[in-house]
Amino acid sequence: MTATEAPRRLDRLPVAEVTFAIPTQKFAVTCAISTQETLPVVTEFSIRMIHACGTMSPEQLQSFFGFTEKETAAVIATLLDERLVRWDEDQLGLTPQALALFLESVDNVPRCFRIQEWSGDVYFELISLSPIKRMRGSGRSRALVDLRPTDRERESQTRYWAERAFQEHFRTICRKERAEIYKISEMEPGERLSLPLSVTFSISLDGRAELRRSLTDVTLEERIEFSTAVSDELAKGTTKQNDGLSPLLERFRISMPADCTTDGKLDLPKYLDYTQVLGKNPFGEETKPFIGALYLPENRKTIVDTIRLQREINEAAGHGPRLEMPMCWLAPGVSFWGRTTAARAFVRDIERATKPAPQATPEETEDVTEKDLALRTLLPPGRVPDQRSRSAYRAAIPGAMELADEVFDGKTEIFWMPGVFVIALYHYHLDGPIPIPIGFFSTNPKHLAVTRDLIVNEVIAKQTVYDLSNAGGIGKDCTDSLACFAPYER
Repeated sequence: MTATEAPRRLDRLPVAEVTFAIPTQKFAVTCAISTQETLPVVTEFSIRMIHACGTMSPEQLQSFFGFTEKETAAVIATLLDERLVRWDEDQLGLTPQALALFLESVDNVPRCFRIQEWSGDVYFELISLSPIKRMRGSGRSRALVDLRPTDRERESQTRYWAERAFQEHFRTICRKERAEIYKISEMEPGERLSLPLSVTFSISLDGRAELRRSLTDVTLEERIEFSTAVSDELAKGTTKQNDGLSPLLERFRISMPADCTTDGKLDLPKYLDYTQVLGKNPFGEETKPFIGALYLPENRKTIVDTIRLQREINEAAGHGPRLEMPMCWLAPGVSFWGRTTAARAFVRDIERATKPAPQATPEETEDVTEKDLALRTLLPPGRVPDQRSRSAYRAAIPGAMELADEVFDGKTEIFWMPGVFVIALYHYHLDGPIPIPIGFFSTNPKHLAVTRDLIVNEVIAKQTVYDLSNAGGIGKDCTDSLACFAPYER
C-alpha cells in the first residue's frame, strides 16, 4: 500500500447508520368513491354538438354523424334514457343534468360521475399519521431503536386519526384518476407492527466536519413529526470525551503528523482533510486510513472480500474448502452502535465468506445461526446494562458476548483476523451522541502482533465473558468459546 492515494472527490462521507422502528398500524378500509369518467364517444359528441348549437333536429344529428335513420333513432333513445337530452317541440335540447356536466368540467368536456365501492388494507405510520408502504421483511426486531409518537393521546385514538389521514392522503392511496371519497363506511383497526427506517449519518469534508443525518425515505424526511421523533431518541444517547485516542495510538506506536493536530491533540477537520481529501496516510506501511462503521456498504465489502480471498488462498494450499480461522470483533461502548439491520447482515456475510459459494444464490433474508460462528463479537458492559439492551443486541449481533470490563475508555473498536489483517477504530465524539469512527486497516505484522497481545493476552485472558441468554441479568459463562484463540497466545 502506498503512503499517498488519489484524492477523493467527495463532499461528504457516510460514517454511521441507525435503523429506527416506525410504529405502524393496518386498517381495513371500505368506502364509496365517486369517479369522473368520460362518456362514450358518440354520446359525448352528440351532446357537445347540441351544447354548441343550443338545439338540434334529428336530421342535423344524422347528417353530422352520417348515420342511418335507425342508428340515429338508437342514439337519441340512449340520450333520452340517460336523461341527457329532452324534446323541445321537434328539436333536441340538453337537460339541466347534461348542462351540469359542462359547468363542472374545467376543459369543457362533459364527464359523468359514478359511485363505486373501494376497499383495501392501508398502513399508517403512527408518528405523523400518514400512509406508508409495508416493505418486505417488515415486522418487529428488538435490534431497532423505537420511535415514539410525541402525541400519546392521538396514538390512543388511531381509528379517528387514521380516518382523517385517509381523507387527507386519499389521492396518494387511491390511484384512480378523478376519484373522490363519497362516504367512508368502515375503518377497521388491524395489526400493529414496526417498519424499519434507516438513518445514515455523514461527515462533511469541507473543513468544518459537520455531521448530518439523512433518511432512506425522502417523504418521511420532510415531515417535522419524524424529525422531532428521531431527534428525541438521539438525545437519549451520551457523548463522551476523547481521552482514549492517544493511548490507542501509542499502543500501535503511531504518531499523528502536525498537519492532523492542534496543540498536540487530534484536530478532526484537519485529519479528514489530510486522509480523505488529500489522500495521505499517517498510519505507516501496509496500512490505509479507514473511516465509518464496519457494516456500512463500502466497508463491509472491503472486509468480506478480504476474508473470501483468504479462504480461497487457504483452500488452494490444501486446508479445505472452509476457512477454519476464528475472528474477533471488539465492539465499542458508544450509544447506538450496532442498532441497525446492517449489523446482522454484516455478520451473515462474514459467515458466508468463510464457506464455498453455494450453487444457488442465497436469500438476503437468510438467518444467521448463533452456533459455530467464525466471528466472536465482544460487547463492553456499557452496551448491555439492562434487559432491553440485552434483547436488542441479541437480535442485532448473532453470538455476541458480554465482557466484564471496557478496553481503554470504551470507545475503541477492533476487528481482527489473526495473521491476516486488523481494523482499529476510535469512535471520536464531536458535539452529539453519534461518534465518527476513525482509524486504519492494516496488514502490518507489527500491528497484528499488537492486536494479538491486546485481544488474547489482555482482553480474553483476563476477563470472563458471558452470553446474552439471560435478558434479566448476567448470562452464561461462555469463556470456553474463546479457547479457539489460545494458539495465538504469546
